[in-house]
Amino acid sequence: GDHRRKEALQQLCNANGIREEDVKHPERVTSIEMVLDDYCCMQSLKYFSNLKSVCLIQQAISKIEGLDECTGLERLLLNENRIEKVEGLGSCVNLKQLHLCTNAIRELGNGLQGLVRLEMFWIAENMLTNLKGIEMLSNIVELNAARNQLTSLEGSFERNTKLTTLNVSDNRICSFRDVLYLSRMPGLKDVAFSDPDWGENPICLLCNYQ
Repeated sequence: GDHRRKEALQQLCNANGIREEDVKHPERVTSIEMVLDDYCCMQSLKYFSNLKSVCLIQQAISKIEGLDECTGLERLLLNENRIEKVEGLGSCVNLKQLHLCTNAIRELGNGLQGLVRLEMFWIAENMLTNLKGIEMLSNIVELNAARNQLTSLEGSFERNTKLTTLNVSDNRICSFRDVLYLSRMPGLKDVAFSDPDWGENPICLLCNYQ
């Protein structure tokens, strides 16, 4: 309840050197960064509506929330948490970078709606079986969806005409139809089905794959 929220706010302030006077003038705070602090409730971010960058890595966060007032947010990193759903981002209309790697997300759903300025989206090491919902990102340039459970890419990027860099390493892609589909995307310059950091797809084991 209230006690937990106050505790989370205090923890947030302590970790970021935010003084009491800054809490009285929350518009001064533009950046929040915490790694391995066991900060589990994002609700306290709602006090800081002027945030440009939020980095909360390896926490115990299970829900994306507290960002309804953060219309100026440009960069959000929530890697290595316990997030299961892409949500709570509807007000972040100026977001350019979104990192949700190493969570427990099974689908994108409508969670990316309204993120028309998003250019970089990393959602590697989750549980996605498809990329339905990615079409909402009309300005996406770079997508990393490595180490998920994707079996096909066909039809995924019809509206992502600005996409130039795509990493789908360590998925379950096994058909050359996907290679053919991507080859028809004129803007796509850099595609990885295999990557030393992540791994490869079954398609990489076929004798005529290069």
